[in-house]
Amino acid sequence: MTSVRPIAALPLASLLMLLSACPAPLEERPAEQEPSAICEAHDLDPGPGYARRLTHQEYIWSIHDILGVDLSAWRESLPRESYVDGFKNTAWGLTVSGRHIEVYAHLAGEATAALSSDHRWLRQLSVCEETAERCARTFVEEAGLELFRRPLSDDETRRFAALFAQKPSPQVGARLVIEAMLQAPHFLYRLESDRSGGALGTAALKDAGALQGALADEGLTAPLNLRPGTYRVSVQLANEAPYPIVASLSVGDERRRERVAPFRTARLSLQLEQQRAEDVSLRLSAEPEARFTGAPVAPRVIHVEVLGPLTSRVNTGAKPTYEVRALTGFEMASRLAYFIWHSAPDRELLDAAAVGELDDAEGVARWARTMLADPRARRAFKSYLAEWLHLDTLATVERSAERFLDFSDALIDDMRLEIENFSQAIAFDDQADWLSIFDARFSFLTPRLAAYYGLEAPADPTAPTYFGDESPRGGLLTQGALLTASTSNDTTSPVKRGIFVRERFLCQSVPSPASNAVMQAAPNTEGMSTRERLQRHSDDPSCNFCHRAADPIGFGLEAFDATGRYRTVDDTGHPLDVRGAITRSPYERDTLHFEGARQLGELLANSEDAERCMVEQMYQYALGRPAGEFDQCTLNAIIDEARSQGRSYTDIIVAIVSSDAFRHVRQHRYDGGAR
Repeated sequence: MTSVRPIAALPLASLLMLLSACPAPLEERPAEQEPSAICEAHDLDPGPGYARRLTHQEYIWSIHDILGVDLSAWRESLPRESYVDGFKNTAWGLTVSGRHIEVYAHLAGEATAALSSDHRWLRQLSVCEETAERCARTFVEEAGLELFRRPLSDDETRRFAALFAQKPSPQVGARLVIEAMLQAPHFLYRLESDRSGGALGTAALKDAGALQGALADEGLTAPLNLRPGTYRVSVQLANEAPYPIVASLSVGDERRRERVAPFRTARLSLQLEQQRAEDVSLRLSAEPEARFTGAPVAPRVIHVEVLGPLTSRVNTGAKPTYEVRALTGFEMASRLAYFIWHSAPDRELLDAAAVGELDDAEGVARWARTMLADPRARRAFKSYLAEWLHLDTLATVERSAERFLDFSDALIDDMRLEIENFSQAIAFDDQADWLSIFDARFSFLTPRLAAYYGLEAPADPTAPTYFGDESPRGGLLTQGALLTASTSNDTTSPVKRGIFVRERFLCQSVPSPASNAVMQAAPNTEGMSTRERLQRHSDDPSCNFCHRAADPIGFGLEAFDATGRYRTVDDTGHPLDVRGAITRSPYERDTLHFEGARQLGELLANSEDAERCMVEQMYQYALGRPAGEFDQCTLNAIIDEARSQGRSYTDIIVAIVSSDAFRHVRQHRYDGGAR
């Protein structure tokens, strides 16, 4: 369909000599310092790690892929997500409100109720011949592995198994456990921490179960295995006797006594500093206050918790430092799955993580290529495409029925189908150079969309329609979905379209208007063309800098109206002038000239700036944060690796996931402070 272009990595200035619309050859830009020399001695810095809430799409697809339950009809009940730094999966934009908690609780119930009795987890319960306790633990371990995307700790298994046992039927108990897990932070968040499973909670107890239930006269004792650090111990007691009791808690040399009133609960807590690793005993006892002969001791232990090792404070004056560690296999499985599939890792990928297949770059690359061949990768690609190009704006597009007679919701659906099928053909079917998305000479047209474009209906809408040299169409910039999404009303806006190209394809921000700029139309523009009116407006010194960055790019797209139809006159009825330019600096020598959307696409397809932008945006999406200065050497290496392989979408993804930055995490340390 399309072929992989040779990667020459031509600078934009050199490419101008190939374009007929170019003026005299531009001056060569001064040679810049070779970045590889800077990066050779560069220490690995994968950037900060964040706890990332699942996006709405990730949440819905995770539940669908694990449980087989479709919650997409409930999507609108979740709080609306916003674009932060260009995408919806940016870590600091994924906040949680009270509304989130309410909806997650409700949807957990809906998903559990809709879960088929034939689901593999529930099917196993019906043939379980082991003890009820063993059945519960087996179920909890199986469900927890997939929902939490890692093996459960012993304490987690024990707690969920106890929840399972609260119900008389294994089927009902299992559904209760699933409902609880779907509301747990370990499902709703992607957590990466170097704390071991036994570092928090009652896992510090060798036998936490020994400290639950009725407290006998002789009290209870349990061994603790403590490492150096600070520990906080908490015990909740219920006094079920008709007289007060005095409860005593001790750990090593630390002791705490508490009076518990009749039929009341109380919490005993203490903090201890552990200087060295050793075994100590936790002892809990109680006796009636003003004890009389034969009086029974009747307290009940509700909960025991040992937190640590911690520190009692963080030295806020200390300079934070960080350590870099490799992700565990299970953490890597989650990163891969949510980047490539936008969904949870499946059992096969988790099994690969368990046996070490994701512990090196070669293994990660091998699995990434396997995952990209899965249908879930195409589903995720369409989701990424919609965010990258902000195609969700198509759902709210309105156009004048008088001016655009054949424009309809059905036509918008066809436009979306065109851009999806076209992009998928380049990314997956052809494995073509990803930047050919800007100048490929084909598309996929339904009969309705072809008629709207003024073209002959294709014999097979599922086959590509090729455009000749005389056609104004070819590449992403000439497709109705993008041209419509980048225009907000019935008339085109070279300003908005120019900003769109700058931000999404070149990763360059256009500055906001100056605070003293007067936002009004320029005077005396009656009878002028769109270009002349904008030129008059941009003559204002307070507006010139912003308009100079956007308008000349947008002028090159003026041959297409607000719905992507080709035209020869602008919205004012004047003949079109589609000469455009991309300014890279205040100097004319750094200005790249083109004529029309096709030549703009050719510039982008051969642009090192656009290449870096494409990679940088995928890298940002993979890590959930924009790239920083510390990422530049990593990006250089990813670009070089992708080029060497042909620079297909697959090549870029594999280069990203096999990079050291993707496979490691930075975690902060504070001198004298908490981990």
